[in-house]
Amino acid sequence: MVNKRFKAFSLLEVVMVVAVMIIIALFLFPIALNQLQGNKIDLEVRSIKSNIATQAEYAYAKRDNSSYGIAIFNDHYTLYAGDSLAAATSSDTYNFTSEIRISNINLANGGSEINFVKGSFRPSTTGSFRISSGTVTYLVSINGEGLIIFSKV
Repeated sequence: MVNKRFKAFSLLEVVMVVAVMIIIALFLFPIALNQLQGNKIDLEVRSIKSNIATQAEYAYAKRDNSSYGIAIFNDHYTLYAGDSLAAATSSDTYNFTSEIRISNINLANGGSEINFVKGSFRPSTTGSFRISSGTVTYLVSINGEGLIIFSKV
């Protein structure tokens, strides 16, 4: 009869490996959380840029024979068809999650609306606003030619 010795891990070795894994997870969790939050704000900024560009395209194409625009607020923005949000024939509102906010709305007309007159890519007003999510902030600007620029601040 052959005597075989089985090798196994001791309880101490298993506990040490689990402890090291927990310590690594505790260090990586905040990093992963910040990365996830940064991805959310990136997605929102790209979405706003895309929606503004789409409104300009609709106005240029004279879709439904109407002007188009966007009204920007602290916790949401509204896309509309018409000469202003108050005179809109249709509108869609996009709400942000609780951690995302718009601030420093600085448009040339002093309001919160960017309007595109039918038949034109050019906005009726220029300016900028900031969109932030705790640790990450973007500055979104629109110039007189309708170019939308965003950059991390």
